[in-house]
Amino acid sequence: MDDLQVYKAPKDFPGREDYKVRVRQPEGEWHSLFIYEVKVDMHEVRPASMAYFDLEGTVEVEVTCLYTEIDCVNIAPASREVTYEHHGNTILFKLTGPQKLSIEINGDIFRNLHLFANPKEKDAPQPEDANVLVVQPGIHRKPDLLRLLENAAADPREKRKVLYFAPGTHYIEETVLPVPSETTVYLAGGSVLVGSLVCEGVHDVSIRGRGIIYLADFHRFSAFRGIRIVFFTIYKCGRYYRD
Repeated sequence: MDDLQVYKAPKDFPGREDYKVRVRQPEGEWHSLFIYEVKVDMHEVRPASMAYFDLEGTVEVEVTCLYTEIDCVNIAPASREVTYEHHGNTILFKLTGPQKLSIEINGDIFRNLHLFANPKEKDAPQPEDANVLVVQPGIHRKPDLLRLLENAAADPREKRKVLYFAPGTHYIEETVLPVPSETTVYLAGGSVLVGSLVCEGVHDVSIRGRGIIYLADFHRFSAFRGIRIVFFTIYKCGRYYRD
């Protein structure tokens, strides 16, 4: 069965205009994808483009290059053997199942389009579930988010908490949010989290969803990571202990 899910970007979120991308179920209605700006290359950081959607079965993809005329196209990785049609500055191709692709125009591997065709999401938490703590778009203070989780933990019937970032733009005021044990951080499709999630010495943590952790505006030497995992191993009396 063919199925397609696209997500709107947060209102007023800056995008990139190197490409226009549309997707549809075979012979169905076209849906435009938002093009996010991402940073590539650790040695000479520069902007590139990224778009994503969910699918099941077959979808058709249309990519139009807006910044130059197309002489040649490479769709990587080559192992996926994606064939395409080329009409002027537009290419058309079909995908049958999830793919992670790089669309490269005229041999430029840096000003490329990162296209993430994700599998349809399963068992996603719902905002109305008892253990789900919905966070609406805005600027969030770390103590407020942690307090929200602590208060939810007082209910013995709900051991695992879900911190649910609703569609829209979210800013962590202190940039870094430490994630407690037994917590799911869920980024709903169409959400953007500007900040870093740190899992340090914790257990039973899940970070999932179709939203985006966005750090493109941070300098590469800032040391911030989208997700940072630190786990301690202690050697004592000839044995290793994890803490």
